[in-house]
Amino acid sequence: MGPRDQELAKAKQLLADAGYPNGFTLEKSIHTRNVTRDQDLGVWVAQQLGQIGIKAQTKAMESAALDQVMTNKDFQIRASYSTMRLDDPDIGFIDYRCDERTNLIGLCDKDYDAKYLAQTGTIDPVKRKELALDMQRILAKTNAYVPVFWVAFNVAQWDYVRGWNPVATNKWCYCMIVFDTAWMAK
Repeated sequence: MGPRDQELAKAKQLLADAGYPNGFTLEKSIHTRNVTRDQDLGVWVAQQLGQIGIKAQTKAMESAALDQVMTNKDFQIRASYSTMRLDDPDIGFIDYRCDERTNLIGLCDKDYDAKYLAQTGTIDPVKRKELALDMQRILAKTNAYVPVFWVAFNVAQWDYVRGWNPVATNKWCYCMIVFDTAWMAK
């Protein structure tokens, strides 16, 4: 988040303070799906970790095998792309609840769960946003999820296309754009 050389020096110092002045080698490979973009992401993550002395290998797997590894929680790091609907915190935040089967990292924070349940039952968008931001802060403090980049998609629209608002309809998950409310004015 800051100047790269300072961030790298801080990371190395944190490792040294934790008893790893020369870094260490991950016991398990960084798991990815065996598709090019996921494999490339895994290699990039391993290279980034290498800059601070953490040695890592990558392992590309078929989706079913990777799903089994994730379900069994038999991993240290997973490099993957993630897509979520930005207009509904229920979808993006459910994976971090204590008893959720998709909670792959085993995080259990009762305050987080309480905020999740509060936001899902709140219809006031301002209050719901406050609760969602609180949940993000909790996740950031626990390092439960570390986004390494963000991709923004831009959409062009002719002026005669009506009834389609990509923010309001936001059915973008995995790029499944739905035009069920759109119509042409000419």
